[in-house]
Amino acid sequence: MARKDTLAKSDQWRILIIGLGFLAMSYLLDSIINASLTGESLYRQILSPGSGVVAARLTLSSMLLLFIAYVLNLLLKRRRLAEALVKYQAGMDASVDGIAILDNTHECIYLNSSHTLLHGYGSHTELLGKPWRLFYGDDEIRRFEEEIFPVIANKGEWRGEAVGRKRDGSGFPQEISLTRMDGKGIVCIVRDITGQKNFERELERKALELSASNRELEAFRFAFP
Repeated sequence: MARKDTLAKSDQWRILIIGLGFLAMSYLLDSIINASLTGESLYRQILSPGSGVVAARLTLSSMLLLFIAYVLNLLLKRRRLAEALVKYQAGMDASVDGIAILDNTHECIYLNSSHTLLHGYGSHTELLGKPWRLFYGDDEIRRFEEEIFPVIANKGEWRGEAVGRKRDGSGFPQEISLTRMDGKGIVCIVRDITGQKNFERELERKALELSASNRELEAFRFAFP
């Protein structure tokens, strides 16, 4: 408990010292500015008489420093956000899944490299501002509007399969996840499942061949008991 009180007192003293230093820097900066404007010496500006004048100058200079600190803080936050955005974008571009973000009008405001390549486009820049309908045929567009979007509006998400459309008009099967952001659009995650569908068809074909072979064996057994 005593240690906490000691830390609290040290914090109070630290805040007081920082505040006094801030006021001193404010007054010094204001004196330098006034000296440069009036042509007087910095010594006369610092020691100019009149407590009211000093108080006013301290107030104005403090406000000036606060404004400068506020602007610098905004610039620092902007830089950090820009750096974080670059990192997040690099991570999303490295994803094997296609990622797209749609705004409230369902137009593309972000696409990663995988999403662009999945649909046969060379650059995401040519897709920015384009509607989501560009990635689907008429039947799937109707299905999205009549069945899927109402589910997203109600539950906030939808997961399933769809048939995407490439730039050349060819279709491909995809697994898709749609998640509604808080009134700001939809996040789309798309995966090409062509390989999986081919494997399933091959497995089904093998199963049918095996079933046919079993029927032939059964027929042969009954023919030659």
